[in-house]
Amino acid sequence: MPTTTRPRVELWIRTLPAGEGEEHDELRRRLAWLDRRGVIESVRVRTWPHEVALDGPTTPRDRAIANRVRAFRQWAAEQGVTLPAFGDRTTAGVGRMGPEYTALTLPQTALAVTREGVLQWVAPCVEDGRERTPMEWVGAATEGDAPGCDVGPRLVA
Repeated sequence: MPTTTRPRVELWIRTLPAGEGEEHDELRRRLAWLDRRGVIESVRVRTWPHEVALDGPTTPRDRAIANRVRAFRQWAAEQGVTLPAFGDRTTAGVGRMGPEYTALTLPQTALAVTREGVLQWVAPCVEDGRERTPMEWVGAATEGDAPGCDVGPRLVA
């Protein structure tokens, strides 16, 4: 049965030095435009660091981000999609930096689409052998290809 709710969008961005966030600014502008026109129900811009601790000295924020990434991975596994941007792990805290722990490197930009609380789509991802980006979803939504879908945006190759 088709849903009648509009998608909610989470835009995750890595904090960058001043003057280096043009891509983020454009995504925010275009998502705000979609929000004003009622194409999406809401957009929430969230920031994350370069990496998040997976074990060892975690903070509540690290745990919340790691849990969100786990949800992204679960969605990807269920959909047959891969999330290579969420795969780089590193060992941190070596030497004088404190106890050693495993950290996950986070992408500079990510977009998650939910409908009625259910994750529908995540970018960047590789779908059918093709990399999909946050900006691509925004473009599809702008053209009317994403908002009416029951299972997420339909992106035409």
